[in-house]
Amino acid sequence: MKDMNKIAIRKQLTQFGDALKAGIDGLVKAGKIYVKAIDENPLNAGKFRDEFADWVPDSAWSNFEAIGRGWLHPRLVMGGISDRQKTNTLKRLPYSIQEQVFEHKRFPLLTSDGDTLQIDVLDATRSQIDQLCDGSNGIRTLSAQLAYIESKKAEGGIATAETMPYVIRGNSVVFKRNVRLTKDEVSRILKDM
Repeated sequence: MKDMNKIAIRKQLTQFGDALKAGIDGLVKAGKIYVKAIDENPLNAGKFRDEFADWVPDSAWSNFEAIGRGWLHPRLVMGGISDRQKTNTLKRLPYSIQEQVFEHKRFPLLTSDGDTLQIDVLDATRSQIDQLCDGSNGIRTLSAQLAYIESKKAEGGIATAETMPYVIRGNSVVFKRNVRLTKDEVSRILKDM
């Protein structure tokens, strides 16, 4: 009976994932249709808003255009990130970097002690995102991050990434003295490797 429940839930999870992906693909397709229509005649925007007023709030039409033009990743509209500030920062990044973020690409982040961490932006803290992301210019290089850190120090703001109690070097972890980690922190280290 237990195995049948596992099989049933696995099937439901797969069906849900397929339906969700189809919905996201539908948003992209709808966005492209909308963009084509408004490119042909800007007055078509009003026709779309009137026709779908019961389905789409006025505030969503700019997102349809951004998705259709390839400026905005559809997962940013779907609420793929719970932190609103992080979502707003990611929306300003070029689309190619938004895609990399949702593919969990790791980006180098300079720490206050000069080490480099490879971080997943979706797991990053607010201060790490501020240091790493340079608006519409994309992801800061290590030298640009150093300049950012130094400018924040000069302003009196704290902009350095948290110093981690460990450093990942290849397939090993080097811990600093007196380190105590929770189960979640150990899990994160393994994920970072």
